[in-house]
Amino acid sequence: MTFPSIDPSPELSPEEWEEAKALLRAIREAPAAVVPEQMERFSHLFTRSLMGKSDFSPSLLENA
Repeated sequence: MTFPSIDPSPELSPEEWEEAKALLRAIREAPAAVVPEQMERFSHLFTRSLMGKSDFSPSLLENA
């Protein structure tokens, strides 16, 4: 199952952050109780939260 992005922005809305935090708590506390759809939803939110964040900087190549 793939969740379409409601908001084209890679930034998570405050509601999505709260949902991600709630899912993470559930995964940590009782992973067996979390259904696959919830795991996938968390993965989707987590991936979106990482978009645009990277350790790579093109300026590192300029100084090499």
